[in-house]
Amino acid sequence: SEVNYVQMEFTVDTKTKTAIAEDGTTVLWNKGDKICVFDNSATAATNNNQFEINSGVGTSTAVITGSVPEDATEFYAYYPYSDKRKFVDGVVDAYVDETPGSTDGAFPAAVMMAKADADGNFAFKNVCSHIKFTLAEDMTDIKSIILMGNNAETIAGYCDVAWNNGEPVISPASNAASYAKIEKTSGLNPGDYYFSIFPTNFT
Repeated sequence: SEVNYVQMEFTVDTKTKTAIAEDGTTVLWNKGDKICVFDNSATAATNNNQFEINSGVGTSTAVITGSVPEDATEFYAYYPYSDKRKFVDGVVDAYVDETPGSTDGAFPAAVMMAKADADGNFAFKNVCSHIKFTLAEDMTDIKSIILMGNNAETIAGYCDVAWNNGEPVISPASNAASYAKIEKTSGLNPGDYYFSIFPTNFT
């Protein structure tokens, strides 16, 4: 059947995003950030809609715009955007990249979720844990750094994320990875880096 789509705008607020402000703690939205907005439309072939930052780049609160089916009344959001993500019974089949590349002072695209309130606002909840480390100025020949647990704990890769009444919880998939790697062929620059991983109790 033909589905009518309507433009929609949401405010997205978070303190756990991809760029770090100069104060070292405030986290900001970046230009080009895209978000999955899932809806409850009964007529649409897919309930995953791409929304993009429209204003508020460089701040912790931004406005995202996109379109949703006209019959949709409930909305959930997932970051980062992928057309492969599906939301069924409050659960997203998610992915935390175990090889995000060189992040140079920014978080990798770590998983976040939110549910829209009555005023059209998403307050994102961070799902991943972040581990920060610093390469000293004299460390100029580092090509890659790998994070692993002593017991090969699963810390990245495919997973399910359940909304869980506003407290998102990750469940690693059977093929989840036991490592995370930051790598750059030409070498990692001195400075701050972050691993974004499943919340994990290491032994």
